[in-house]
Amino acid sequence: MFKFAVFNLFFAGTGYKASGFIRYAAEIETVSISYHSLITVIAVLICLALLTLVYINRNHQKRSKADEIFNEITLSRNPDKTWMLLKKHASETLSGMIDFINVSYSETIEGMLNRDIRTLQKINSTLDRQTGKQKKIQQRESQVLQRIDRNITLEKSTWLHLTNSCAEQMIYCVKRITVPCIEHTGDTPGYMERSAAEITATIDLLKSFMSRIKKAIETSDYSEYEQLFFMGTHISEEFSRLRLRLIDCLRKDVEKDLNSFNFYLHILQESEELVCILRLLFRASRKLQSDQRF
Repeated sequence: MFKFAVFNLFFAGTGYKASGFIRYAAEIETVSISYHSLITVIAVLICLALLTLVYINRNHQKRSKADEIFNEITLSRNPDKTWMLLKKHASETLSGMIDFINVSYSETIEGMLNRDIRTLQKINSTLDRQTGKQKKIQQRESQVLQRIDRNITLEKSTWLHLTNSCAEQMIYCVKRITVPCIEHTGDTPGYMERSAAEITATIDLLKSFMSRIKKAIETSDYSEYEQLFFMGTHISEEFSRLRLRLIDCLRKDVEKDLNSFNFYLHILQESEELVCILRLLFRASRKLQSDQRF
């Protein structure tokens, strides 16, 4: 109080009070602090803006590559050229889808064996997003069919629809594996561990099968069609054999937990179904790309 009174006497001659001076000094300090805080906020916002621009630019480049063929289709006024571009677009999208399914399936099996629920949840979300993208692709290609020769549309529309339907079914097939894997992450994969070598060998065959089909569709080279078709049959039979052997094992030992083993039966069944869908997609793609009339 004494010091405050002295300040008031000192500033009395100038018409100011010590309390006003103190408030003024506090305001200066506050403004200084606010100024530095404002600079920091602006710097952070600039960094975020730059990162956002880089992210948008990268995504735009990816979309531009994926949509480059479709942009040509949009500009084309020649029905024959439009049909050739549509076949190329279908080939690119299908090969990309098979590659996506191959990666998603592999990561799902690995995440299940490692009990990595975070990875499995991430894959599940990615599959949901891919489903929406596939529906848009199907709508786009269906619209393009109306701009090509009527006779070609009558012959090829069924095969185009079938390839898109198979692509969508592959997503659902992997999702039907991923969701139970998330639910059973805590279960001990005893059967999978005991039969790991045999199951892994069959899964590796499936991944190789997908890679070869992707390459054939991407290059429109169907010279190995018969060989790949029989390869798919062999892989399907291997999954079926593993599934039937597990069923026999459960029949002999009634004390085993059916819930866990039903989970493994489900994985084997869906893997076998994935092979069947791939074979059907490969057949439909071959007929779509062929110049022969079916």
